[in-house]
Amino acid sequence: MFKWIEAFEEERVFKVKLCLIYLGVRHRMLNKRIISLISFLLLVMVAGTTLAACGSGSTATPVSTSKSVGNNATLDGQAIMQERCSVCHSITRVTSAHHTAAQWQNTVNRMINHGAKLAPQEEQVLIDYLAQNYK
Repeated sequence: MFKWIEAFEEERVFKVKLCLIYLGVRHRMLNKRIISLISFLLLVMVAGTTLAACGSGSTATPVSTSKSVGNNATLDGQAIMQERCSVCHSITRVTSAHHTAAQWQNTVNRMINHGAKLAPQEEQVLIDYLAQNYK
């Protein structure tokens, strides 16, 4: 295993040297310190890019989506859809889909597993709204 790591390290150092020579830096000026610094910076850039690409991005907390009707507060499926579904993707992605109630149930459950924030009563209101309006 260590031979593989050593070979990988030697190949990486060689590639860095080639890049620097290509950019006009003379070979005799290269030393382990410069190569180590450049390798570290490349590693940080790759790690940062990877973390940015894999980040969840969704830290939304449930917001009140109720309409007042007299003394009763009823949940609004359209408002829930616009507030929660648009956190991760466009509303047209939702509105262009046409599913049965069971298919919408599966879709909403899948989105909750991916991090969508819905209270249980909001979940049912959203499923009913989607099943009624996007069959």
